[in-house]
Amino acid sequence: MILSLNISTLTQHGANLKRNWLLSIFAIALGMLSTSSMAQCTSSGGIISTAVTSSCTLNSGTLTITETGSITTTAQFGDGIVNSGIVATLINNGTILTSGSGAYGIYNASMNASRITTLNNTGSISVSGVNSYGVGNLGTITTLNNTGSISTTVNARYAVANSGIITTLNNQQGKSGNNPLTYTGGLPANYNVVIVSATNYGQLSVTNTYNTMVFGISGLSTTSSSIVGQTLTGVLQGFSSPLSTRLNNPAGTSSNGYTYLLTEQIVNGNGTGTWDLTITACSICTSGGSGGDSNSGSATISNITAGTLVGLSSIGVTANPVLAGGTLVLNRGDSSSVSIAITSAGGTIQQPTSGSATL
Repeated sequence: MILSLNISTLTQHGANLKRNWLLSIFAIALGMLSTSSMAQCTSSGGIISTAVTSSCTLNSGTLTITETGSITTTAQFGDGIVNSGIVATLINNGTILTSGSGAYGIYNASMNASRITTLNNTGSISVSGVNSYGVGNLGTITTLNNTGSISTTVNARYAVANSGIITTLNNQQGKSGNNPLTYTGGLPANYNVVIVSATNYGQLSVTNTYNTMVFGISGLSTTSSSIVGQTLTGVLQGFSSPLSTRLNNPAGTSSNGYTYLLTEQIVNGNGTGTWDLTITACSICTSGGSGGDSNSGSATISNITAGTLVGLSSIGVTANPVLAGGTLVLNRGDSSSVSIAITSAGGTIQQPTSGSATL
């Protein structure tokens, strides 16, 4: 059988996404994906808990890569995960590695049809092929939570390339590993920096972007009063003056109980496009609050609040066992005897997509 495919290039406002997303669909039709991949990843989602060496193609459901799971591809256009439909939740607690040219870590492939409601990355997404991106988005991502790492090599392009819609981006990657989240294309409607401590917080570095965004401090951030008065350097990079042309809110304002000021770094009397964040006050912070001046670890949240998804393994580590409007996600084989409290805000306990879990 001879299969002829055309490679198309979509260029919108400087975000060049050169792809052939049909390749993955044809691969499934021809049975080219490995049985190990198909066993753990179906078109309606699944759980990947071991090593997979081929692309995972979705069009619905929920997919979770556990801490022991990984997707590794080496082929040209061999994306780690391709979504061409409507996916409720995509969670990467493990590793996604691609090394082929034009191979994305996660590719939301269709401008009109692809939607990911929540994309949580607590693990690692790494791409090294020419013209590759960590997350390439043509469709819609409602919420992208990055408390892990999305990285590229010199051959690849950016961690995130957006030619579609990203409603909210919460980002912790940056200062701790000296690896700001690189970004190109349409800015997210809302960008929130996640602050764990004065030495562990998100940094966003943009190139060839368009649109404006609302800047804020994520509710996933520390509530330790030690953060007050601290200046966090390089929180925004590539944002030329005046900042009002890029942000929909003032450079000095408040967010989620934090009051802050953004100040541009000046060299030889000229603005650098790099902005520092100073926390001037915090109405929700306490001396015994979460976080501190540790250089490692993820942000601690007091409860499982609305808009957040927390795995059972995170209870007692990054989240208290209190449902306050959010979602506790159970994976196959999960087991815990911890008591879960539920506030008046309620919440959801999401059952495994396959197998069972014990609470």
